[in-house]
Order: sequence, then structure tokens, then C-alpha cells
Amino acid sequence: MTGVGSVVRRSWRSFVSQPPPRPAPAGRGREGYRLWQRVWASIINRQLPRLAATTVAPPRVPPAVRRPVAGWFGLPVVPTSGALTAAGDDRLVLEASSPDGGTLFLVRGAAADYQLEVTLLGGGDPGPLAASVRYAAVDGTEWEIVVPMPSGRVGPPAGYVTLPGFGPGSTWAARGPEPVTADPGWSDATVTLSVRAALNDATRQAWRRIGATLGGRLGGLIDEALR
Repeated sequence: MTGVGSVVRRSWRSFVSQPPPRPAPAGRGREGYRLWQRVWASIINRQLPRLAATTVAPPRVPPAVRRPVAGWFGLPVVPTSGALTAAGDDRLVLEASSPDGGTLFLVRGAAADYQLEVTLLGGGDPGPLAASVRYAAVDGTEWEIVVPMPSGRVGPPAGYVTLPGFGPGSTWAARGPEPVTADPGWSDATVTLSVRAALNDATRQAWRRIGATLGGRLGGLIDEALR
């Protein structure tokens, strides 16, 4: 017992004579260590080195429209069930408008057969104008469809197109309608797909007008897709 008592007394004298612990040096800490590692370091009076900062991965963005850029605005996600109205096969499943209230977007249809009507409110002859929509299917496939605005001789100008791959859960954004410039930035694939997506003669006539305005390679591509 004497030996044990001596060890205890020596430990106590060592403990009470020990100066108070100094603050951890800059750049040291315990963030990122497990509990047992922090306890053991405290027992042996050892500072834990600072761990390298861990990069946190950003949250996963739903597969759809890429981050909005100037001129693009988001539209409501298509509901997974139900419809606003029902009239035979022409179901209105979504109605939305542009931020300025000047353009109306109506989605009709069901299953794999959704159509979009883009109406420029105010009427009149808008000249060569076109809207664009970007969206993604639930499987992540992305699409871009250009919707030209007809002349609007009877009622407000309205383009009518089909939306391949569009359906419940799709996220999407739109741009325009805006004037068609000499270099609209459309890819050949987008032009071909968009022209073939036209659902009525007024929309196809609007494409013919745009093709005549653009001429050159894009004009020829539009003419070919209209055949």
C-alpha cells in the first residue's frame, strides 16, 4: 500500500504543480476528430493538429433546365395528376404567364402527348417573334423548343407546338417572345425539332416567315424541316 500511496502522492503533486493549460495554438483544433481521439489527446496533454477543410458537395439540382440566365424565367412544374379542366381529349393541365403578364403559356394533353400554346396578349402583327422553352423529362433528358408567333390576324398571336418528352414532374423555363435576330443562337437540332413540333398551319407559316427573314443556312434548314 505504501508504494501505491507514493504513486498517488507523486501524481497529485505533479498535477497541482502543473501550470494551467495554454490555449490551443492558432490553426489547431478538434473539429473533425472522433470522441475517443479527443479524449485520448486530453489524457496525454497533446494538441490535435488541424484537419484540412472538407469540401461539402453542393446539393443536387433536379434534372431540368440549367441555371437561369438573363431573359429566362421559370414556369410551374407540371402536376403529377389531375387537370384544371377537361373537354374531351383536350385537357388543360397547366396555365402560367410570363413575369410581365404579357404572354400566356397553356399546356394541354395527357400521357406522352402534351402540347403547348404560347399566346402573346395584346394582338396585332408582332413581326418575326419567337419564344423558347427549355425543359427536362423525369429521366433527365433535356429539350429546347422554339415557338414562333403567327401574325395574329384573327385574335392574339399564338404558337401551338407539341412537347416531346414532356410530362408530369418536368421542370421548365421560357424566354420571350422576342424579335428573331440574324443570329438567334439556335442549334441545327433545335431548329429541326422545333419546326417539326409545329401543330397547326399558323405556326408553320410563322416558321416560313422566320426562314425567309433569316435566309442562309438556318433558312434552308427551316424550309427542309417544313417539307
